[in-house]
This record gives sequence, C-alpha cells and structure tokens, in this order.
Amino acid sequence: MNFEDALDYFSRKGNSFYVSESLKEALKGKKFDPTSKFGVGVLSCFMLAHKMVIETKKDNSAPCRFTITNLAEGWTYEEGSRRE
Repeated sequence: MNFEDALDYFSRKGNSFYVSESLKEALKGKKFDPTSKFGVGVLSCFMLAHKMVIETKKDNSAPCRFTITNLAEGWTYEEGSRRE
C-alpha cells in the first residue's frame, strides 16, 4: 500500500481496495481470494488496541508509516523504512 491507497481505501470505512481497478490490474491472470469485502476490518482493531502503527511498501512507491492513535484524531503519515 502506498500513501494514495491508504488515503483512498484504508482510511475510509466501507471502501475496499479489493474492488479497485488498481488491484484488478495488478492481479490480472492470478487467482486471489480476499479475506474481506466491506472495508471495516481495520476498525475492529480498536476493540483491542489504543494505537496502531502500520508500515508498508508498494512496488515503485516510497515506503509509508501510518500511526493511528484513535479514530477521532485520524492518522499521521511519515516516510517508512521498509525496502521491500
């Protein structure tokens, strides 16, 4: 996931990357069975945690680190350290 993916899909409930044209293009000719469909899975983490840090890297994009301290304050973005 890159910054744009996170902004468009990860941070919006009810919006799933699994139905995006970007993923369909990347998976052309490959079999893929997503684990979710409704775009609410990550929100359930706050039933157990007070804070989440997600670090990710998408091919041909800068690595990203997202920190979510609570749902009311939103999330912060900074460049991550992942190389693959």
